[in-house]
Amino acid sequence: MSVIRLLATVVGLLLFLAILKALIRSFTEGSSREEQYRKLQREERGSTRKSGSESPKCPICGEETEPHEYPHIKVYRCIRYPECRGFVKAPRSGRPKFALDWERKRRKDR
Repeated sequence: MSVIRLLATVVGLLLFLAILKALIRSFTEGSSREEQYRKLQREERGSTRKSGSESPKCPICGEETEPHEYPHIKVYRCIRYPECRGFVKAPRSGRPKFALDWERKRRKDR
């Protein structure tokens, strides 16, 4: 019985250490991810100036982007999408959200 208890204690201790290591890693890597996100936002603000074409450049690779609409946001996504995950938020329309929702409902009713 004591061998089983010892084995269970060792396994429990190793599991506890693995969880503790994962928690520490998540806290230390979180700050670097936030730093990367801020860097991308700074680049995005700089790249939103329109050039000859209407779409901004990809903040990661510098290629052209194309408009893409998700259910909750409109973005300009890199044309090399599967390889490059860069995107730039599309400027918001001047119309309030309730007006746009109303128009969508009217289009569905037709």
